[in-house]
Amino acid sequence: MRIGGRALLILGLLSIATSARAQVRGSASSGDPLRAIARWTNDYRRLGAALDPATDRLLAPALEALKFKFDALEADEAQALTAVCDLSSIASGKSAEDIAKGRYVADGRESAIRDAAQKVLRSALDAPMGEGRGEWLAKQVLAGGADQPIPRRIAVGEALVGRHWDSTLLALLTAAAAPERGLREAAVVALSGWRSEAVDRYFAQLTLRALSKDDFLSTDALIKHFESRALAPENPAAIAVSAALATAAISSDWRAAVRRIPLSRILPNELAMPKLVEALSLWSARGAAGASSRRVEALLVQELERRSGLHIGMSADRWARWWMVTRAKDPKAAGRNEAGAPPEERTEATFFGLRPWTDRVVFVIDRSGSMAEGFSTGGWSRYTEALRQLRQLLTQLGPRTKFNLILFSDEPRSWSSELKSANTAMIDAAVLWARNSPPLGGTYLRPGIARSLEIDRRDGRPNLEKLEADTVIVLCDGGTAEGAGWVAPLLRAVREPTGVQFHCVQIGGSGDGT
Repeated sequence: MRIGGRALLILGLLSIATSARAQVRGSASSGDPLRAIARWTNDYRRLGAALDPATDRLLAPALEALKFKFDALEADEAQALTAVCDLSSIASGKSAEDIAKGRYVADGRESAIRDAAQKVLRSALDAPMGEGRGEWLAKQVLAGGADQPIPRRIAVGEALVGRHWDSTLLALLTAAAAPERGLREAAVVALSGWRSEAVDRYFAQLTLRALSKDDFLSTDALIKHFESRALAPENPAAIAVSAALATAAISSDWRAAVRRIPLSRILPNELAMPKLVEALSLWSARGAAGASSRRVEALLVQELERRSGLHIGMSADRWARWWMVTRAKDPKAAGRNEAGAPPEERTEATFFGLRPWTDRVVFVIDRSGSMAEGFSTGGWSRYTEALRQLRQLLTQLGPRTKFNLILFSDEPRSWSSELKSANTAMIDAAVLWARNSPPLGGTYLRPGIARSLEIDRRDGRPNLEKLEADTVIVLCDGGTAEGAGWVAPLLRAVREPTGVQFHCVQIGGSGDGT
């Protein structure tokens, strides 16, 4: 670069930032929506969040105009499809590696734009020439290899979800074997539910990989695929999955168990039930010995209840006896123990009616100014009621449970740097600390959630070595400062690696969908 080049570069970037609105408006008004979309996408790639947000609203008429061109068969097909794919996969400041590994979390602004573009792309595939467009996207983009950017290929996979066209099957199967997790997952989601023995066999192989490698693949698409077509008991793949599941379900790592137990849904009862009952017995024993187990026990019982349609309780012995009777073909005894007693009854701890089954929990409680308002007709505030319910739940869960408390308003505040035993002294200390931080300020929820998940500010990922909780309970009394756009992308990114389950309570009538 010549002398003064750096200064010229900075001036050039500033010029793009200040003129982007006029540039996009000019393209849109000139009747060239494709040019407007491409220009905005390129500007956003350069500037990211620094690009004037006011330019975003100019995308709506451009997308609408391009949709009309698709419907009227007037679009330059290849350029238009590529441009919409690129807009539906924008990612400011994210490295190609993060996107390829499925670590990308869109913020609210990006999520809204991506959704709008993906809607137009899917509409183009719904049109009379839709299958031809889908075939072109699958062969030229999805299976295009190194010549096609990974985000663009992922966008195609997302657009093909639910469109089981034979002409796209080979490209999707190829993408489902890609080394990049983000691309692999997009293809697997698109393949899920496809009625094909080849897909069944391939998904069984993927399930074995998912059982053996924690970060291989999100399991939701695999589970969904097999929910209505479980493998036959004599299927070799089913037998192999059953053996792998038995090992995974008794893993001493609760996160590994939580991730893998749902994969039992691809198995018939004959193979799954004995493994689930065995795992429940083991985890119950671990809990009795003081280990963290309630979350895993609850997941196992939920799966047993889903398969049986019965509510026998948390006792592994009761489930084992029920299964023995069922296998003996005595339906009259199903759901009873050996003595014919009714299903087990238990009292479950509650928080505003929620019944979290956990022994490692973090509360994220709203302390914004509006929490000082009255709660119902009780004569006390929403904040006071939240703390009362917190105390009630922790007392019912007992000292075996460990907990922490995070308050959020303009910034998050943590009661402790680690989980503490839910004994009377610790519960009293937490509630007293919270009472000394009365409601004040705004409703910035996202930083509180990030803290509850031990999200590292440097890379935006949870620190699993520090994260102890298996459950986060969130309470908020209205609209949040950030809006709801960040929630779904964050959950997709953190749910499987953390194993954390969220329970949420909204009080008041002014929620924003968060």
